[in-house]
Amino acid sequence: MNLRDAMSLQLFLHKKGWMYHFDDCPRDCFGPNVSDFQCVLIRLNVEKMMDANLDWGLFECPFGFALALENGELNGWLESFNDSLIDQWKHIGRMK
Repeated sequence: MNLRDAMSLQLFLHKKGWMYHFDDCPRDCFGPNVSDFQCVLIRLNVEKMMDANLDWGLFECPFGFALALENGELNGWLESFNDSLIDQWKHIGRMK
């Protein structure tokens, strides 16, 4: 996984309202609106992101980027990005 994929995964989770602490199990964090299969896909991709040893720059790590997203620090940037950036993850959101 590269940095663009990792950021777009987090953007997808953020837009779906599915952000969670990446050290936790997604199944334990999400209610019945997220299927077991979706949780497995999320967990597998988050593990890839965490294991990728990426240079997150100013954010320092995946948690730093997630906090900036959730705290609204990237709102201006989010308004300018194209949804095509997260298209690769939409299959996770459609499954039930």
